Amino acid sequence: MAAENSIVTPPWEVLRAAVLDSARNVALLAPGGHGKTYLLNQLIRELDTLHIRHAVTALTGTAALHLNGTTLHAWLGCGLFNADPLTLADTIKNNRRLRTRWRRTRILIIDEISMMPDGLWDKMDVVARIVRHREDAPMGGLQLVVSGDFLQLPPVEGRWVFTHATWSAMGWVCPRLDVPYRFVDAAHTELLAVIRKGHELSEDQFQCLARRMLAVPPAHALHLVPTRREAEAINTTRLGSLPGPTREYAAIDSPGATAHQVRAFDEMAPPLVRVRVGARVMLTRNLDLEAGLCNGSVGTVVEVGPTGVRVQFVGQTELTSIEPVKFELYGYDQNGDAKVVACR
Repeated sequence: MAAENSIVTPPWEVLRAAVLDSARNVALLAPGGHGKTYLLNQLIRELDTLHIRHAVTALTGTAALHLNGTTLHAWLGCGLFNADPLTLADTIKNNRRLRTRWRRTRILIIDEISMMPDGLWDKMDVVARIVRHREDAPMGGLQLVVSGDFLQLPPVEGRWVFTHATWSAMGWVCPRLDVPYRFVDAAHTELLAVIRKGHELSEDQFQCLARRMLAVPPAHALHLVPTRREAEAINTTRLGSLPGPTREYAAIDSPGATAHQVRAFDEMAPPLVRVRVGARVMLTRNLDLEAGLCNGSVGTVVEVGPTGVRVQFVGQTELTSIEPVKFELYGYDQNGDAKVVACR
């Protein structure tokens, strides 16, 4: 993969200058918990303020919800995008709504880029050149800001997107994201980095893992299981073992939400949350990166109230109040502009 690795700090200044001052393509590539989503949200707010036409997408619905965006396929507008490129281009050119979207969008943001196969990238490139009347420019001159980690989720099928010739032609600017926000233990962070890269463990690191191999895990241990059903069963059992009353918080969906929209919300925000004092909980979205409260932070419920809870998060000296938040699904109007289509 060819990319320009900038040494300028902080990363936000690199990102802003590359996108807004130089009209460069940017790749935010780093492990989880290093601020990629935080930077993307900063950029989105800046683009909104400057009224620059952009689209916010991700390869998964869950990642799209984190950014108040849509899936990439929803933005593409042609279902699974599995027809040949010329047919797809004709479909878009003959649909005013899609044609407007593809031609007017200046910046396309794509999260979870590691999941994009080279075949989808190739079709997007060909179609964009035709629809945008820029056959000499990669992606038809569409400016890209992508985010992800190529040492995490691979494409379901096909090859890695960075193996495509056009990827190298994008002239990426890659801000350095070296600060981990999700973990406070330096040794733990270094151990995860070694495992992520497939490097050999040191003797100390091996022994660190060996000490964690327990025949019977402690009651407070976090369990990783392959399905949501198994996770819910464990959580229900654990919650039932705690003393005291259960507090229920029910979600409120916007009127007229479709079954598809409800399922999309369920991926990120369950329709009903039950908690008790003493329950172990985890943040599923970034709350305060500077304070270390991000997606994945774990804590214990200390107080429950009518509209929210107070939690003692690991690594925090003070309690954190968790109040209701709004999740929004976005679609596109006849002019190709993004708009909220449902809320929870």
